[in-house]
This record gives sequence, structure tokens and C-alpha cells, in this order.
Amino acid sequence: KGENCKYVALFNTDDEERNISFSVTDIAVGGAEYIIWDMWAHKEFTVTKNEFSAKVNPHGARLFKITIK
Repeated sequence: KGENCKYVALFNTDDEERNISFSVTDIAVGGAEYIIWDMWAHKEFTVTKNEFSAKVNPHGARLFKITIK
């Protein structure tokens, strides 16, 4: 199950909400389109460009699962 996917955790240690970005191709190998699943909000995002960003609450965290579509 976890062989064709990667997980990314984003942490915000600041006192304000932050928009944190990362390059999907730096994490997942291959593919031109990716599915990013928000593990806690239970929402799916389709990414066709390499960059993905998410808002993270102050002193908060987000966890995402990345798979090649």
C-alpha cells in the first residue's frame, strides 16, 4: 500500500498562519500529475504543476499523502 506513495508533513512554528509550499517532484518520482490527500481534513487535491502549497495554522501541522495519478 505505501510503495507507490510518499508522505509530507508541514509544520508551522510561527505565531501566525503561514502558506507553506513544496515541490512535489522533489518528493515523488515520476508522473506528470499527482494526487495529494490531506490525511486529517480528508480532502483530495490534483496537482498538475510541480508546486503545492497549503495554509498551516499557528503552531500547527498538516499531513499529506502523495501518489502518482
